[in-house]
Amino acid sequence: INFVSADHLAGRKICSRIERSIDLFEEIKHPDYYSTLGTLTLCYNRIGNYNKAILLGEKALLGYKGLFGEQSHQYATTLSNLSESYMYVGNKEKYIQYTNLSLEIQEEIFGSNHHVYALALANAAFIFLFFKNGCHSLCFPIISNTNG
Repeated sequence: INFVSADHLAGRKICSRIERSIDLFEEIKHPDYYSTLGTLTLCYNRIGNYNKAILLGEKALLGYKGLFGEQSHQYATTLSNLSESYMYVGNKEKYIQYTNLSLEIQEEIFGSNHHVYALALANAAFIFLFFKNGCHSLCFPIISNTNG
């Protein structure tokens, strides 16, 4: 079954454009380099290129760790984005590790009554239900066989 749509093709074009901007950000040591990597991670998640999303997300994670440390909102958000990538490839261990760590950091920074923590918790619940229902290879046929 081939579910590639015009939206998917447009998504690939957008990812390509963002990727070109990353080269410029990296070259001039721009502070938005890691946030752009994070955006590109989400973009590649949406078009099903999870290996690339993981590669870029892990790079952003290391960058944020170096800039702000592990107890930063940027680091925690990147962990959450990466947990989604690992969910899609069926790596339950990384998903659980990154999701739990992201939640712990967000709660430590914002407290349990803050909207940022609530959003992180909702994301974790979605991913938990995704794994519980075994959707990692069945619910998204457009992306289940993507290698690139």
